[in-house]
Amino acid sequence: MPALQAGVVDTAEWVGPWNDLAFGFYKVAKHYYGPGFHEGSTCGELMIDLNAWNQLPKDLQNIVFGASLTTNSRMPSEYFAKNAGSLPVLLNEHNVQPHSFSDDVLRTMYSLSEDVVAETASEGEVNRRAHDSWSQFRTLPRSINLSLILVLLVIALLHSAPEETLSPLTKVGRIVR
Repeated sequence: MPALQAGVVDTAEWVGPWNDLAFGFYKVAKHYYGPGFHEGSTCGELMIDLNAWNQLPKDLQNIVFGASLTTNSRMPSEYFAKNAGSLPVLLNEHNVQPHSFSDDVLRTMYSLSEDVVAETASEGEVNRRAHDSWSQFRTLPRSINLSLILVLLVIALLHSAPEETLSPLTKVGRIVR
């Protein structure tokens, strides 16, 4: 923030409207550019030593799994909701001006991001396998991608829903790890 205030830098990329509002970026940066596509969502991770995991009873593994699914869906949901409410505040109450990147800029950023991802894929076997899997997924028809995402969302919701909110039929059909 001090560098923006002093004019040392004239732009910043942060998390999104909710955080930008909370940190007061509108006080020194009155122009808002989009769309922001480089960070489509957040990524939460939970790492557990495999030996320790295997020693947990199945019911505790299920609790950890369910808590992870819940957190992984609620955290971005909270950001999306808070961002949606914060952007109008930035625009209407703090006179931040929205701008769209030109099609040429978006095409250039897309091309450069493809280059960076391809370069990263060449940096090791795990990177290559992840890139190959991701690239294959991107070639699927969009309707299949969306259907898969919806199925995964329903599974996550079923895993994270409190038991008392589930219907008897859902309880019978609940997918258990």
